[in-house]
Amino acid sequence: MSGLKPDAPPSPEDEEDKILQIDYGKLAEYWNEKTKGRFGKILYIENNRRKLVRARIRMYGKRAFMEAIDKVCASEYLDSQTWFNFDWLIRPNNFDKVMSGNFDNKEKQAQDGNTSTNNSRLGLGTVTKPANKGMQTDI
Repeated sequence: MSGLKPDAPPSPEDEEDKILQIDYGKLAEYWNEKTKGRFGKILYIENNRRKLVRARIRMYGKRAFMEAIDKVCASEYLDSQTWFNFDWLIRPNNFDKVMSGNFDNKEKQAQDGNTSTNNSRLGLGTVTKPANKGMQTDI
């Protein structure tokens, strides 16, 4: 006997990872590359993280998962939040909110043609000044 333990049979989760073809290393690289450390760097995706990622990919697909990462990188609101990170994103309700566009940058057209950005889910955004009606300002 060589003293080595026989390989354990693959778990159902391992089998599902093979079927879904999830490469957690590449996923971590994609996150780190896209976020450039703004939301924390991923060193590994193991245990509960794998379970949560697998569930999101099973429901939405790999392309949508990558899109969610792109969406959070573009979100001015999430970029300003200290609580936002990968673990927040992969939770079911939070992932749904991101995919539904709750954190997308909102632009609305004012009557005078100025645009204002609304970065908040509560509808509180940048206030647009009314058009200058002949007043001189040096500011």
